[in-house]
Amino acid sequence: MKRFAVQWLVSALGCMAVSAAAQKCLPAESTLYEGNTGKKVALVCASPAKPPFAKIEYRFGTPEKTEMTYTADLTNGKKFFAANEAYEPRAGLNHLWFTNGDTTYIISECIGGMCPHSGGIVVAKGKKILARIKVKEGGFSADGAVDFGGPKSKTPLVQVKDPEGVDVTLLYSK
Repeated sequence: MKRFAVQWLVSALGCMAVSAAAQKCLPAESTLYEGNTGKKVALVCASPAKPPFAKIEYRFGTPEKTEMTYTADLTNGKKFFAANEAYEPRAGLNHLWFTNGDTTYIISECIGGMCPHSGGIVVAKGKKILARIKVKEGGFSADGAVDFGGPKSKTPLVQVKDPEGVDVTLLYSK
């Protein structure tokens, strides 16, 4: 009985840690991106808290439950990619993206005076957009893994590369 109680407690604490991860990055992590859709939260967290990062992880879900994660670390061969592009005369788009199987997830942020909203997430298979999720508030960290001015990566876990065949500007259309 004691053994079962200990196993249950460890399992419950593990679930609580995952749940908290959907809401905020952990104290030992750096927040590279945080976005809120109103019902769900998108995070990109890196560890350790200061560069050089050994792991970068995307988390998406409700504050109570992480629904999806994607992890790139120095041993698993997975990567994130970064790009930027002009949008309207006085705005620019910054993107951090990854491919999981045949699906591409693009986290986008609009910066400047002509932005209809702060950003969002585009989910696509090939050129077909499966979802456009607008973020009500959020953005990339200024001291994150990418200098979007170039763009230039500050870590081997992020490579500079445009998302091929996906028109991210559709996220910002009215």
